Amino acid sequence: MKKKQILITAALAALLCLAPRVQAQDDRRPVRVALTTNTLPYALLAPNLGVEVFVSPRLSLALDGVYGWWGYPDGNTIIENWSIGGEARYWLRPDGRYLGHHLGLGIRSGQYDVAWNDPGRRGQFTLAGINYGHTWVLRRRWTVDAGLGLGYVRAKYDKYQWHPDTRCYERLAAGRVKNTFGLTDLHVSISYRF
Repeated sequence: MKKKQILITAALAALLCLAPRVQAQDDRRPVRVALTTNTLPYALLAPNLGVEVFVSPRLSLALDGVYGWWGYPDGNTIIENWSIGGEARYWLRPDGRYLGHHLGLGIRSGQYDVAWNDPGRRGQFTLAGINYGHTWVLRRRWTVDAGLGLGYVRAKYDKYQWHPDTRCYERLAAGRVKNTFGLTDLHVSISYRF
């Protein structure tokens, strides 16, 4: 895991150094990077942070992470989730302002543990899909971006049940795999562009 973190950090640093200076939306100062957060995961108390690097007037690369780990002491209600994802975006406006419509290829992977008064599910997931989004200026370098993605979803999980009398978990099914087509991205993000 530590090797992956070092490789991701090195890749982002290289992109920042190699990114050409492109124009911002309204003040026309050069933009290289944006700091973003998706507002939707906050509904599940899962804070997140992302970075988007603008590599050419019509191409940007985004990377983000989500971490939400909470539960109630009864052991019966748990929502735990972490994931990391990325997207390559192609902007339909050729002016290098990174506004309006964009298309992208996205991927996300992570782990989850969800139990809500039913048998719980704990496992790993991978999503890959085609994304569409639209970006608007809020004020100066602040933007809002909304989008969704559709594609391949793979989840490998174990099913379990909490027994309050013995205060332990019982595994009901192990190694289940689900492959399907579905929603791979849904976001309403706020960004600040540097």
